[in-house]
Amino acid sequence: MKKLSLFWRLYLSMSAAMLILAIILIAIMQTYFGYDGKRDFVNDVYQELKPVLIQSNKGKFNQRTVEAFASSSHFRIFIEPNLKAKKNNKNEYLGEHRKTSVFILPDGRLQAWIFLQSLPGYLVVEDYAEIEKGLFFNKMEGLTSEDYLENYAYELLILLTLIVMSVVVLMIAKAIEKPIEALQQAQLKFSSGKTDIRANEDVPSPVDGLAKNFNLMAEKIETQIKDNQVMTHAISHELRTPLTRMQFALGILQTKKTALTESEQALLGDLDTYIEDMDKLTKTILTLGNVQHQRLNTLSFVDADKFIQERISKLTKRDKNFSIELQSDSMLSILPMHFQLLVDNLVNNAQQYGDKMVSITSYIENGYFVLTVADDGLGITEGQSKKIFNAFARLDTSRSRETGGFGLGLAIVESIVRRYQGHIKVEPSSLGGAGFTCWLPLEEA
Repeated sequence: MKKLSLFWRLYLSMSAAMLILAIILIAIMQTYFGYDGKRDFVNDVYQELKPVLIQSNKGKFNQRTVEAFASSSHFRIFIEPNLKAKKNNKNEYLGEHRKTSVFILPDGRLQAWIFLQSLPGYLVVEDYAEIEKGLFFNKMEGLTSEDYLENYAYELLILLTLIVMSVVVLMIAKAIEKPIEALQQAQLKFSSGKTDIRANEDVPSPVDGLAKNFNLMAEKIETQIKDNQVMTHAISHELRTPLTRMQFALGILQTKKTALTESEQALLGDLDTYIEDMDKLTKTILTLGNVQHQRLNTLSFVDADKFIQERISKLTKRDKNFSIELQSDSMLSILPMHFQLLVDNLVNNAQQYGDKMVSITSYIENGYFVLTVADDGLGITEGQSKKIFNAFARLDTSRSRETGGFGLGLAIVESIVRRYQGHIKVEPSSLGGAGFTCWLPLEEA
């Protein structure tokens, strides 16, 4: 599962904080306005009952007077003769105002208990409007849209503010995230070999500082790469020039009419061998330089298993037994020449240092193409495995140049794997020797 970015986490946490704050504000407001509503209700009751209370003070107040007045009142009014009924009232008690006790009924209506000396009990007044409990505020039947706006203006204002703030925070988070995502894409393209890519520096601070530092770093790296390429080609040129002259001189010696002595013949043969080695070394250094710095602009999809099988048929030696299990059935996005160098160097390395057996397997693992080449040779120690991929690394100095090569084959393999954002490791194989396993990421064909 993909992790949420830092900016989405910031947005969600700020939105959650604002939502919690809004809930707390609404709860506080409901408590405050609930208290204020109690006072308003009692005041409305007394205003409504003003004619009744006047008659009560004159001693002209009875059951019929109450019934007559209740028929035309906005409230439900009745007399509760039982003086203990108030104490036994199980409804929620909201408090007292103007010596009048106020309760809230289960349906949300308010109820006032007024004690009048001219009555044989309490005068009970109830609101007619039925209230439906809501999440943040109550819904009252019979109210118009204007009434809702008037009664719940503060709650609606808080909710509207919450929505607006959430949108503003999202816009701010996206505005901050966009230049950083662009910088990240520039870094990915640069690491894939597009060394001429640069980040946009016309962005807000502090991202502009990151972009400038990235561009400075990219400039230096690109300059170093170009310098290395120039040096590699210069070395190759300087080596090829004397090599050509030596070959020319040897050709003249070989056409010498007088017979050469036995020692001269041996020296002549050694010189010829040295020249071939220098020529091979020059080509190998050029190959390593191309692998490290060649742009990956013309990638093609290669049938990995088929390609490996074709290379094995050309590389196998008669004195080696091969165990081949190619089960990846995958298409690799890679330059064919790079894949050939990877396979050839791993197989040749196994044949050079193995005894009789070489094992080659391929499979798919977690979105990666995996290739393992193992042998039954002497193997590689833990200390040697840390430097085996270094250029010109020769772990066994007793081996001849013919057996050991130049120490560049595995360096070429490691460079190819890194160029395609893969990884490689060496560990003891089940055959007893060394096992090299490389992972290359798969892309959809």
